[in-house]
Amino acid sequence: MGGCIGIPVQLACSCDETLKSIASCLCGDKNFVLSLQNHVKSLRSDLEAIQARREDLLRRVKVEELKGLKRRAEVRLWLSNVRKIVIQVEVKLKDAEAEIQKRFISGYCAMNYCSSYSYSVEVWSMLGDVQKLYKKSNDFEVVAESYVITKVEGIPIDPMISGTTMVESTWNILMEDKVGCLGLFGIPGVGKTTLLSLINNEFLNRVNDFHVVIRVVVPKDQKISRIQEEIGRRLEIYDEEWTQKSENEKAFDINRALRDQRYALLLDDMLVKVDVRKIGVPPPDSKNRSKIAFTTRLREVCLDMAADDQKEVTRLDDAAAWDLFQDKVGEDLLRSNQDIEAFARIICEKCCGLPVVINAVGQTMALKNTVEEWRDATNSLSAIITKLSSEESSSLAEFSNKEDIIRAILKFSYDNLEDHKVRRCFRYYALFPENYEMRKEELIEYWECERFITRNQGHRVFDKLVGACLLMENEGKVKMHDMIRKTALLDATDIEEPEGSIVVNTDTTLVQLPDDLNWSVLKRVSFIKNQIKEVSSSPSCPNLTTLLLCHQSLENISKDFFLQMPSLLVLDLSFNQRLTHLPANISKLSSLLYLNLSGTNIELLPVGLKELKLLIYLNLEHTSMLKNIVGISSLLKLRVLRLLGSRFCSTINFIEELKNLEEINVLTISLSDVAVLKSFCGFQGLASHTQGLYIKDFKADADGISIAETSTSLQYLEILDSNIKEIKINSIPQSPASVVLFEKLSEVRLCDCSGLKHLTWLLFAPNLVSLHVERAKDIEEILSKVKGEDKVQPDLIPFNKLKSLVFKDLQGLTSIYWSPLPFKCLSKIFIQLCPSLKELPLDYESGKESKLVIDAELEWLENLYWKDDKTRERFC
Repeated sequence: MGGCIGIPVQLACSCDETLKSIASCLCGDKNFVLSLQNHVKSLRSDLEAIQARREDLLRRVKVEELKGLKRRAEVRLWLSNVRKIVIQVEVKLKDAEAEIQKRFISGYCAMNYCSSYSYSVEVWSMLGDVQKLYKKSNDFEVVAESYVITKVEGIPIDPMISGTTMVESTWNILMEDKVGCLGLFGIPGVGKTTLLSLINNEFLNRVNDFHVVIRVVVPKDQKISRIQEEIGRRLEIYDEEWTQKSENEKAFDINRALRDQRYALLLDDMLVKVDVRKIGVPPPDSKNRSKIAFTTRLREVCLDMAADDQKEVTRLDDAAAWDLFQDKVGEDLLRSNQDIEAFARIICEKCCGLPVVINAVGQTMALKNTVEEWRDATNSLSAIITKLSSEESSSLAEFSNKEDIIRAILKFSYDNLEDHKVRRCFRYYALFPENYEMRKEELIEYWECERFITRNQGHRVFDKLVGACLLMENEGKVKMHDMIRKTALLDATDIEEPEGSIVVNTDTTLVQLPDDLNWSVLKRVSFIKNQIKEVSSSPSCPNLTTLLLCHQSLENISKDFFLQMPSLLVLDLSFNQRLTHLPANISKLSSLLYLNLSGTNIELLPVGLKELKLLIYLNLEHTSMLKNIVGISSLLKLRVLRLLGSRFCSTINFIEELKNLEEINVLTISLSDVAVLKSFCGFQGLASHTQGLYIKDFKADADGISIAETSTSLQYLEILDSNIKEIKINSIPQSPASVVLFEKLSEVRLCDCSGLKHLTWLLFAPNLVSLHVERAKDIEEILSKVKGEDKVQPDLIPFNKLKSLVFKDLQGLTSIYWSPLPFKCLSKIFIQLCPSLKELPLDYESGKESKLVIDAELEWLENLYWKDDKTRERFC
């Protein structure tokens, strides 16, 4: 854009040099300071224009949505970007008049010129952004389209109960014509959540005419808006624009989506009555034949909900409890010694038929091989129960304080963890809300940055906690049972973590930090999923090591807040969408190892960031407003850098900077230029450590692109709004049986892409779990026989680990694979607007283990060319 861009003004230089630099900026029509008044006027005018265009587009969208259509993803993204930039421009324009007046009053004073230069450039940059967005709106000929949502989302379950009979009886009650609402009640740890999950999965297994099954874990604060958000996500009407609506508006949208549908709503862990009408859910009746089932600890809630029927979820009977206990301990160990088996039966009885307790205690006892260890364990459990119960009580059913007993028995499993480091890692998870899920790697990164363990120890500790049933793992995600979490919180202190040093207040409606916090003794503070808008003051926190302020409404952090936190190791500010800047004094966090800013609207990183010399983890993923990254090359100890989905897309200069970070071993990155990709892939030290790659706005030449250099670590790939002729596989050896290139790649998403005719390179991604291709107009085949038949590895079956397959609006797609495949793990196929696809490469065994569900128009399914009648009969 000319002017002063790229000309550094060094205030430390000589007067003559400064004047020369300034003089070079004072001429020409594009001079920023002289043109500031015109740029501000243009920005105001363009802001009004784009707001008007936004209103026009929203009107068009709402008309189409009333017809049952869904706004297109590109329209949704445009509206979101406009909303964000309008806020930013309005904030910037508040200072415009003052800046203009300063220019007229101060003339060309060098110091004032330097200060105004930054403001002028920002105005000019915003003007360009607004104009680019306005131009993009001209492309929206179609703003909404028909859509079909997945009927049922299967829930992976650790089989804590062998509840075939319980599931069958519950299902039969729920399906009775007179039952629209069913309440399931029972004591903590009895398996209510597991039962509800099994019921959810029964909708996968049985032929039925339900349109959608929705499962929601009810938040502890019972807030309607949070329940609406979960339902909105499931119905695919949730987006950033939707979050700005009132509860009544959200209720209208949910009601519109469900009013002509037969739905099943499964609500887990209700503490009080939930008014489904306020949520927007039309109550079940004889006309819609919909169903609501919920779990609760209190029978009274069933009455308050006016449930048509209610069922108590009871403890496992003796036989079922013993079967589960044997499964956890191992029959070989129990049969090795009669005394061990005798003690095992006593211990099993003390678990009182509660699956969560049997799992934890059974897994703990599986590590004990001698009679003496079993005798000691039996005595310990007896002492725990005796201490908490009256002398005449002999079973859990007689205790008034059932929850205390359960936690005490679970603590037995925790106490048997042999290493205090493992126990501290376990307790750390309790800082997060109930039912909170995170990636396994994410949890290990917290542990490492809190200096509990080294990186190499992380996976071993994690496996121990999962093995002890203190953590639950499913598909790379981890969570903690709420009873186990309470146990961890009650025992959250030790010699190194004295009483009162840990504060956890999650999933509530706090609007500010409590005034009564004794910051001087605090070691770990967790305020997650609150409504805190501002963090002020300058607390003295000599011992604070972890501060979790994620999922808030944070807009401002005072400049002095971080001044007295010399020991802080972990700072998580993620998913504060209103947070646009950080105070410069973040540089005072001299001990900081972990900084997470993902999901924020940070525009620029503070200059002080480069002073965080010890930082090893930096997460800037999905920072949609981040324009530049300054000082990254100074963070020489950085080992994990996440940039996936950030607005900031790497340049060749930035790639050169990254080469200085020799410690990097985990990288996710966004790229928007072919030359940058080639430069990036040319540096093996970076490419080989890339776990996530986000490619956007590519205009590749006829040769296409190659990403084989990233194959060592790549787990996630997304390509968006790009024209790419081919993703090349010519670097694959001619005899590839001995090599698996993309061994770790588990998820691939392509959206709004042209040029690509096939994705044959996926033959070399044997562990792919999810494949999503949408609006790729030139795709003809997924795996091409011509391109790939000679490259199929004899010992690897294509798509053998695939669980989810989604194809939307692929007008040219004719083939997925040239012969039937077993698809052993496939549980979901979603096909929409693919008129040229005439067959699915399914054999009769496809998806048998995972209960495959195909979402597509029935007429289209019936008209497919099936390989044999047996397969056709199964899937139609």
